[in-house]
Amino acid sequence: MKALLNRSLLLLLVGLMLTGAAEAGVGQLAVGISPAQPVSLRLRAAQVTKYLAYALQLSARQQVAVRRCVYEEFRQLDSLAQAPVAVVPNTTDTGNQLRQQSELRIVQRYETAMAHILTPGQYSAFTWLQERQPVARQ
Repeated sequence: MKALLNRSLLLLLVGLMLTGAAEAGVGQLAVGISPAQPVSLRLRAAQVTKYLAYALQLSARQQVAVRRCVYEEFRQLDSLAQAPVAVVPNTTDTGNQLRQQSELRIVQRYETAMAHILTPGQYSAFTWLQERQPVARQ
């Protein structure tokens, strides 16, 4: 669970760190993402993709696929965060376990999708970045 929180923090902090890059031209419409979707999610996905493209030396085709994958993860996590906490009848759990399980499934789908997009070396570097980025520990 700690790794999951660190990973989420990493993505959030990387997105925040790169907001200055949006003013330098990163904030343009992301390829493969329709204009009707929330700007903040599109922008965050573009920023994280730009970081990953640099760090992992992604090809143009990989960048498009990674942007879609990152956006989908952000969209799902955002929807989960905005969902009301459900109380499960006849249990003492107030929905935290269900929410954590849902978040874990979202992250697992994201990592599986990334494994299909990236080469083995890139995926190894990707997991290393997620686990060991100093940003994740702040």
